[in-house]
Amino acid sequence: MWNSLLWTTLLVLISQCCSQSFQWSAYRGDNWGPWSDWSPCTRSCGGGTTSRTRQCLATSRSSSLSKYILRVYKQYGENRGRCQGEDTQYNTCNMQVCFQAPEVTRQSAIDTRAEQCRKFDNHSFNGYFFTWVPYLKVKDRDECELNCLAKGHKFFLRLLPKVKDGTPCLSDLKKVCIDAKCKELPSECKEGGCFGTKPSEARKQRRFGVFTSGDVSRGQLILGYNPVITIPAGATEVNITEIRRSKNYLALKSHDSNKYYINGNWVIDLPKGYNVAGTTFYYTRPRRNKAGHEAFIAAGPTDEDLDVMLLYQDDEPRIMYSYFLPKDYLNKKQAQQPAEPAGFGQRGVQPTQPVSNGNSYAWKLTGFTQCTHSCAGGVQNTVYQCASLTDNSVVEQSACQRNQKPQQRQRVCNLQPCPPRWEPSQWGLCSKTCGPGLQIRSLLCKQLVDSNGARKDQMLPISYCPQWERPNPSQNCNLRPCPLPANWTVGEWSKCSVTCERGLKQRIVTCTDIKNTSVDHSFCRHRPKPAMTKSCFAGSCKTEWFTSQKWSQCSVPCGRGEQSRLVFCGRKGGDALISGQCLQAQKPSWTRACNNGKCQATWVTSEWSKCSEECGTGTQSRTVFCAGMVGDMYKHFQDDACHPNSKPPTVRPCGNDSCTPQWFTSKWGKCSRSCGGGNQVRDVMCLDHKGQVSKECQSRHKPYHYQRCNNLACPTSASQARRIPHCKDSYSGTVCMYVTQANFCQFSHYRRMCCNSCTKRL
Repeated sequence: MWNSLLWTTLLVLISQCCSQSFQWSAYRGDNWGPWSDWSPCTRSCGGGTTSRTRQCLATSRSSSLSKYILRVYKQYGENRGRCQGEDTQYNTCNMQVCFQAPEVTRQSAIDTRAEQCRKFDNHSFNGYFFTWVPYLKVKDRDECELNCLAKGHKFFLRLLPKVKDGTPCLSDLKKVCIDAKCKELPSECKEGGCFGTKPSEARKQRRFGVFTSGDVSRGQLILGYNPVITIPAGATEVNITEIRRSKNYLALKSHDSNKYYINGNWVIDLPKGYNVAGTTFYYTRPRRNKAGHEAFIAAGPTDEDLDVMLLYQDDEPRIMYSYFLPKDYLNKKQAQQPAEPAGFGQRGVQPTQPVSNGNSYAWKLTGFTQCTHSCAGGVQNTVYQCASLTDNSVVEQSACQRNQKPQQRQRVCNLQPCPPRWEPSQWGLCSKTCGPGLQIRSLLCKQLVDSNGARKDQMLPISYCPQWERPNPSQNCNLRPCPLPANWTVGEWSKCSVTCERGLKQRIVTCTDIKNTSVDHSFCRHRPKPAMTKSCFAGSCKTEWFTSQKWSQCSVPCGRGEQSRLVFCGRKGGDALISGQCLQAQKPSWTRACNNGKCQATWVTSEWSKCSEECGTGTQSRTVFCAGMVGDMYKHFQDDACHPNSKPPTVRPCGNDSCTPQWFTSKWGKCSRSCGGGNQVRDVMCLDHKGQVSKECQSRHKPYHYQRCNNLACPTSASQARRIPHCKDSYSGTVCMYVTQANFCQFSHYRRMCCNSCTKRL
């Protein structure tokens, strides 16, 4: 037993390691093994050859495991073992005539566009059908767009953003349109085979289906990357589309390695074209709030096996895959792919027969949900209910097996365009920055339509939208009241920013209105703004003494005196500095002696005295005496030593005739009562400085002309105190004082309102 197990293990290991060079057999005679695949054709056209080979296997008659012998055979040459016949076969291939490039004329370029325009003849545009012909009066940069003219009408439309690749350019017939641009014909296309220019195409087989979580071999999806489908090398017209929006992402990697081309390593790439496997894969991913589906689209053919992966995060996936392979394509390594559901690709759900669970009840398609949109294309989901097989009556869901319930399908509905509608743009800027202005906006007429399963807006002429619902294209606006006229106001220049050499001076520049109020600078834009800075030169940094060339007058009119001049420390071209910044030993003299000759007697005056009157006319006086300079001192002389006619006056008038009038008061008069509270009055008059009555005094400064006096209560007997009632004055202020003075207490009304004052008057 252990020997057999050991031999089995050894044979398995050797066969796995050496399966390409060795063959295991028992000796029962040599036999041929299976033929290999045909090799690639030696020529792409005009007749080529292909070949295949087989191996000779030697076998033993004994069936004992220990008698199996490993024999090595060459796969070519004369050593073919004991097999009879040839080990290699040859065949012809690609017998079709090689491609001859047709002559391109302007008419053929127009005919190619005409064929593309005709495909839109059966398409409805705003409920109308047109016959489309090429529109040729476009600029050269737009010649690779599909612009078609409605025959019999005076308008054209850009039906597609680009014509088919390979369409001849109109501006240069030697070039072709590739991806909406006029380019030179690629070198690999000059032998044919590009843009569908081959004289004949080999028949193709289509592989397509829908991937869901039920197709996962391990039973459920895991967070992260999950395999969806393997696209073999040679695939064309590849279309991988997520037909149910989710939070998941598609990814594309090499089948033979862990290299990711799109959305690998948990990094989501930008939607664009990627050069993968010898072709361009166009990756589209709409924004979350936009219509559309995530997809990989490629024309092919691919030159390596590719794995489509699902970066699973949440939500049930539903991914459609479709591609074409040559009719005679054989690929033994190709994994089994999910089966295509019934009716897939026809934008609807085919009638479904009831699925029986072996009992008398089965799941039955009973209808569809309400359409998700009333126009421009919506979606309806199938509704399956458990029904009796005898009378088709609907029963409880539990009567049918849940795992046999068909997958939910969808179909489109309400494909008719939505009614045209107005769509206004945002309001434009107000025509005025202040005061009343006008705002305008553009009005677009749009219609929501179904475009190959996507809801898209298309532009319509404004006559298609209901005019009675047309929004107002303009409105009044008033951002703010216009300010008062304003102008620039400048301040004083500051000191230079440096103490020597060159620096800057600054000043404040404000925009002020006619009320001298600061406003925003935008209101002064009608005039250039004055400079806020300017350069300045604070002088040389070298300090030195500067002296004035002008001496002052002699300190005395006669005799020996002194003169002075200004000496300051400064810099060349700059302001004065403190004297400590210059060398004191080099400071020039700022005084010098002077002599105006022998002194003579002269009149000397003192300062005028203060005016004798603050208001009105007064006098001022001063002392005048005759003196002369003797040495450094003045000496008093007799008046006759000076000229009598030149003696200055000793008195002069002074005063102010425009003195402000003032209030004047007399003494207080006698109190009207000796006790119990009386009144005093005095005269108050407004007089000017001449004692004349004036009306120019301010009334708020007028002194009181009366006051209360002798406020102590008069002594009274107990009987009198009982007769005097306790009361108070109802009037406020000094009204009751005037009532008592005018003797109005005899009237009952005033006696009641001034009870306290009148009682004391009694």
